[in-house]
Amino acid sequence: MHVAVFAQDITDRKKAEDELKRSHERLRNLSAYLQTAIENERKNIAREVHDDLGQTLTAIKMDAVWLQNKIPADWEMIRKKSNDAILLVDSAIQTVKRISAELRPGLLDDLGLSAAIEWQAGNYQKRSGINIHVIIEPEEIFLDENLSIAIFRVCQESLTNIIRHSKATDAHVQLIKNSETIALVVEDNGVGINENKITKKDPFGLIGMRERIHAFGGRIKISRLQAGGTKVAITVPLGIK
Repeated sequence: MHVAVFAQDITDRKKAEDELKRSHERLRNLSAYLQTAIENERKNIAREVHDDLGQTLTAIKMDAVWLQNKIPADWEMIRKKSNDAILLVDSAIQTVKRISAELRPGLLDDLGLSAAIEWQAGNYQKRSGINIHVIIEPEEIFLDENLSIAIFRVCQESLTNIIRHSKATDAHVQLIKNSETIALVVEDNGVGINENKITKKDPFGLIGMRERIHAFGGRIKISRLQAGGTKVAITVPLGIK
């Protein structure tokens, strides 16, 4: 009698564990689906912002320049106001380009992951003043579109966190591909990530990075360096999703 009850208990526990695994798998699949849907929407919005809004602003600038050239030279105040308006349109055009690139860098689709990461690092270095050193081996890396997006977003999120929180002066990005894996390492010399953010109070940014990489069967490790600073390291097996 006791043996039967014990066996039933083990069976029930195994069923519960199997159901929990299936539930986790369904959540992972849902997360991957949502990430893909979000990226597709970002791509569409970036194209509309760049093409429609960008072209409209360019046309406005051309008309404004034409009008300015018709203003008599002695109408100094009006010429100044028209010039100010042209400068505002120029600023709006640059903002449109920046927003479009952040939504979906054209380099990622046109020239591949290597070029996109180099562009991102250079852009962040210019904006933050942090020296960002990039090593990519081989120089040109082309992957499946969805995997490229996932790795790029992890790199983008890591660099964003460095700029916002690390107080670093230097950062390093390494992207290494061989016949079996693709690996990305981003680290800095800043104050280091709080351990609670890694283990207990995982922010959505870190959760998003983990989910992106796990969807491709990869591993991600976020750690605080002994000398100070934070290291984000991911490894993804190639040919496996």
